[in-house]
Amino acid sequence: MTLATRLETMATGPAAHQPAALDAIREIEEELGFDLPADYTAFLQRSNGFDIDVDPVVESRFRLHQIETIIDKSHGYGFDVRDQQIVVIGDDGGEHAYAIDFRFDPVQFVRVSYYDHDRRSFEYLGDSLEVFVRNVLEDTKLKKPKGLAKRKKKTELPNKVDRKRKPEDPGLALILKDHHSEVAEPAIFVKELGQFVFRGQNGSHVLDPDDGNPHPLPGEARRSYPPFAYNPPRNSLIGKVYEPEQHKWFVGEFDIESGERIGTFPDEPHVHSQLMQISPDGGSLVAAGRDFYLGLHDTEGAFGGLALFDTATRELRRRFFSWQDGTPGLTINADGLLVHVSTRREGDRAPFRSYREILFRSLETGDVVRKIELKESFPRYYWLRTTSSGRLLAVNGDHIVCEIHDDGGVTQPIGPRRLAETNSLALVGDDRLLIGTGAGSLHLLDLATGEQLWSARHRRGCCGCLCVSADNRWVLTGGLDAGPTRLWRLPD
Repeated sequence: MTLATRLETMATGPAAHQPAALDAIREIEEELGFDLPADYTAFLQRSNGFDIDVDPVVESRFRLHQIETIIDKSHGYGFDVRDQQIVVIGDDGGEHAYAIDFRFDPVQFVRVSYYDHDRRSFEYLGDSLEVFVRNVLEDTKLKKPKGLAKRKKKTELPNKVDRKRKPEDPGLALILKDHHSEVAEPAIFVKELGQFVFRGQNGSHVLDPDDGNPHPLPGEARRSYPPFAYNPPRNSLIGKVYEPEQHKWFVGEFDIESGERIGTFPDEPHVHSQLMQISPDGGSLVAAGRDFYLGLHDTEGAFGGLALFDTATRELRRRFFSWQDGTPGLTINADGLLVHVSTRREGDRAPFRSYREILFRSLETGDVVRKIELKESFPRYYWLRTTSSGRLLAVNGDHIVCEIHDDGGVTQPIGPRRLAETNSLALVGDDRLLIGTGAGSLHLLDLATGEQLWSARHRRGCCGCLCVSADNRWVLTGGLDAGPTRLWRLPD
């Protein structure tokens, strides 16, 4: 097929992705602060993304990205699209990106080097999509037209991302701009207080979702880091704290009203990094971390362990091996049992490189009450969640939501298969499942049917680490280095 033929069939030929919805395009335009070219918009509605070989010898490619990814792609090349008005829409699979320069009217399609962002080094490839594609395929270098393109006055872009929705409507209600998520578990919801507790760039805060204004925790509690746990008998917050003089992390307990530290848990280095769960009565704390445990060592990575504490005395009751190299979700089920994964079965002399069992442990003694031996092991299981009826849900190593059965079998996916970028789960009541994706979207599913009931999207960063309020009206989202913490209003 000639290059000319490929160009002629671009809009009607086979495409890598399904056509983009006009609403999705308009949402991106709203976030950008300016409209995309009409011919580019029309193309996206026929083919949301495009990928062909240009030169099979050097494996050079011509790719146009999906509309949902262009902001992240632009950031990957170092462009802040809202300020610099350079939007990356494709690449050659190598060191060059194809972009639209919105500083000019009409806009200019250009080629940008990954290593050189000097505007004088941009290669002009046309001011229409058709001319741009033809020149890329034929490797034509054009001179910028003189007198045709006028520099536009810099657009004053609004601070708010979502200007149309009202906070009471389902969808994005509030972006906490100065509170970027820093860790894997950014928040807990304390139903006794009716508030979220989360870590931002300026310390740990509480947030009443109906008020919408985060307030810093008082005293030393503000220095605490997730993972958090709330201890009802003491009205205290448990979290990590760093002691610079000792160059160590500790798990501390803080009075939530005064912020004063009222105690410190024993120095167990392997428990101070990833997850914590507290029993419903507040009597037991399970801390999980990623570090060497009891001398178990592997050159490819560290092993994880769990430690069970008595919260009344802060004494260590028991510690036990949990998983290898990573942090899957551990959870507490309706029977008050700790549920977690293990990389080895009883009798195994060493951990395996995949998950072997799901274990159910007593929160009083740490003893295994029952277990599920997995028939097929995935590299990982994350974000374990259990319903009151006993259903066990998780995200597997392929980032797909699945259900783990008592016989060790696994059913997947739960919900639409296209939600393959799933990175977090949360139950909304006992009949709905909330899924957060790396693409910045939320999806609410009916657990009985798998039907999608609602979805919303914010394309900067991921929607990870979901934390749902006790009344199931709000969810706080964040993600590891993924941008600001966000508060969403869930549908009734």
